[in-house]
Amino acid sequence: MLSGPSSSALWCLRSLTWYDGNDSRSKRHLVYFIVAGALTSGLPTANMFLCLNYISVGAMSLVLTMVPIFTYLLSLILMIERPIFDGDLASASTCRRAVGGCA
Repeated sequence: MLSGPSSSALWCLRSLTWYDGNDSRSKRHLVYFIVAGALTSGLPTANMFLCLNYISVGAMSLVLTMVPIFTYLLSLILMIERPIFDGDLASASTCRRAVGGCA
């Protein structure tokens, strides 16, 4: 039994070749999945390995661990994420409004 990348590659190959028209997978969806996977996973990983020739592994690890923090800050700047503050951060009203209720 195959596992890891080889099984994923075989599943993708099967999805591309075995299409009967009645399935929810269409050629348009598959093209989108392949392009989205290449842009969100393939290119950043290739870029990371190219950058490792010029910067240290420690610096790369710091950059990689800062990505979620920068993403959250960007979502705050663009007002995608709106934190609820009503004075005391640990108040019950903040907890109820933010997550739908506290235990």
